[in-house]
Amino acid sequence: MSKLWHRVKTYIKYDFREIVNPTSLPNPPDYVPPRKLTWGEILKAIQGANRRYVDSWRASAEDEEELRRMTKAASETSLKDELSHTANAAMQKGQGLRPLLHHIYETRARSYGDAIQEFIEGYKEGYVGQATVQSDKLKDVDNLTKPTKPDATNADSKAVSTKA
Repeated sequence: MSKLWHRVKTYIKYDFREIVNPTSLPNPPDYVPPRKLTWGEILKAIQGANRRYVDSWRASAEDEEELRRMTKAASETSLKDELSHTANAAMQKGQGLRPLLHHIYETRARSYGDAIQEFIEGYKEGYVGQATVQSDKLKDVDNLTKPTKPDATNADSKAVSTKA
């Protein structure tokens, strides 16, 4: 009885404690634990982190606003330039208007037409893919619903059995 008691006591003292609350691996020999910070140092670190966090939000809002202003200015200037080129070409009584209209067609209408053509090709590919899937499904259904024809060997055996 004492051996059993000793085993239970050893299990609870060493093994059970390790199973319930395992210890981590020991630190390497060259590990130096960091020193404990004072309350003043902790507060200073928290204030610095909060300041950086607020600054990051402020900077991103300013960057977005600046980006918005730049894109708006760029689109206005490109539109103004194009309108001024069109007005100058119209004043030249057709001599400058033809190359300008050709340029507009080459840049804008051609890219629009190419985009539409690519969309149509993609739509056709998708339609053909769906059509083949549907036809495969219909073939499978047809194969299931078709009556099977009896084999010649089965027919001969039936004919022989009816004659006998």
